[in-house]
Amino acid sequence: MVTTTTDVQPGELAARLREAGLSEIDTTARRRAEYSSDASNYRVVPLAVAFPRSADDLVAALTVCRELGVPLGEAFSLDPFALPPEDYPEPLGGQHH
Repeated sequence: MVTTTTDVQPGELAARLREAGLSEIDTTARRRAEYSSDASNYRVVPLAVAFPRSADDLVAALTVCRELGVPLGEAFSLDPFALPPEDYPEPLGGQHH
């Protein structure tokens, strides 16, 4: 399993997302496990699962992730190339442009 590349803890990310105005954030083990796979066979457990309800919520979530250095692969799990290239399991490493 690929692990996170950040030192941010789930509770810290959730608190920052709430401060940014998002109201529905889940850091329970069950919810994080439910969102731990993308369109491939690989699983990466996210730090938190957020449910933005507007474009403003989405912008706020992306801003928080950028400020904390949380890779977008930790934020969006349905894209088969959501992971940063350095985290792609072999043989995918370096093949996504």
